[in-house]
Amino acid sequence: MRTSSAPISLFSCSITTKFSNAAIFFFSSSSYNSVGYKSSPSQAMKLISGVFFVFVVAFLLSLVSSSVHGEAPWSLGRRSRTLLAEQNHRPVPRTCNHFPRICSAEGSPGPSCCKKQCVNVMIDSRNCGQCGNKCRYGEACCSGNCVNIMYARNNCGGCHERCKNGSYCTYGMCSYG
Repeated sequence: MRTSSAPISLFSCSITTKFSNAAIFFFSSSSYNSVGYKSSPSQAMKLISGVFFVFVVAFLLSLVSSSVHGEAPWSLGRRSRTLLAEQNHRPVPRTCNHFPRICSAEGSPGPSCCKKQCVNVMIDSRNCGQCGNKCRYGEACCSGNCVNIMYARNNCGGCHERCKNGSYCTYGMCSYG
């Protein structure tokens, strides 16, 4: 019996020693890296966690910088070339000096074109009667003429506001005081 049990015990001892050597190698506090320097698993974990921390910080900085510049945080600052090309082509505004018919269109401020703007020279106090003719302070443009609406009896306080017979216009009001 002894002879039959001895090989089993030797075999089991050799397996145990090989397993324990492997366990000691993998679970030991120190080992040698590929260059031959002694390193520990805690140093490797510190290195991995440091690299991960750097990537997280870089990602967060890219999100903050993209949101500061008005972009959506998920775009990360990239845009399509076609979108950039479309942004640079803005329509040229149509002004009356190039397109005089604009002033005749419905909803236009007036039929005349003065300094690239449609105006009505009959009521515009900066272009009264003709382009560039400005009315003074206290005057209004009534029927293409600058009129003092503070004291004019036929235009008291505004265009075509007449005072009754025998009354006068003072400070834009008929028979004041």
